[in-house]
Amino acid sequence: MRALAGSTIVLATLAVGGIACGTLLGISPDDSADAGTEAGVSEGGPDSGADGRAEAAVDAAASCDADTSSDRDNCGACGTRCSQECEAGACSKTVFVTSTLHVGDFGADGGAVAAGAAICNSLAAAAGLRGTYQAWIADIAGKGPADRFARPAGPYRRVDGALVAPSFDVLIDGGPASAINQDEDGGTPVASAVWTGTSGDGKANTSEDCVGFTRTDIGGGFVGLMEVGANWDTLSSEFVCTSTFALYCFEQ
Repeated sequence: MRALAGSTIVLATLAVGGIACGTLLGISPDDSADAGTEAGVSEGGPDSGADGRAEAAVDAAASCDADTSSDRDNCGACGTRCSQECEAGACSKTVFVTSTLHVGDFGADGGAVAAGAAICNSLAAAAGLRGTYQAWIADIAGKGPADRFARPAGPYRRVDGALVAPSFDVLIDGGPASAINQDEDGGTPVASAVWTGTSGDGKANTSEDCVGFTRTDIGGGFVGLMEVGANWDTLSSEFVCTSTFALYCFEQ
């Protein structure tokens, strides 16, 4: 038999009915190693390429060529992306009113916090807004936005950029500087009011929140009016929980 060029003849002996058979394998050990290298399998194992890419991404993020005091894609630190503007190294946070209306038991399946967040985030994503959002509502555990919300370093702004408040504390102390009266697309909401169930300090009003926004057959709920002043989140009268109102959505 004639050997293939550059190959090693390997004889594998098989016992078939007591007869030894030779099988020609035209693959050399060197060829096999080269093929593995060409296929992209490194000596470091299958994860070494992923580790290298991760390290490269970290290095790139750490050395971005950006003004982190004003770049909305690298605000305060490389890779920190803002929904709106980057102001002195802190992202401004977006606030909007939902374009959708909801009965007072919108939190009946899984709780008002999760349901409100799902509503807000679905609308924000459809409108192309960055960030994650929470609804300004009380929950069945007696917690309000003052207990749950992150305190941003930057201000709150409407979708059109109008200043709502420079901070969370200023918002609950004196109300919004501009009425929160734009929906996620920057349009005019169809709602006449907004479910909140909260007091003016951002705490839950557990006697006026449709039982944590899980029931329509008992009690009532506080609402807010889309205006400046104290009534923005707490109108001093309750509404039956079968009413349909919007929600305030705050970026976290």
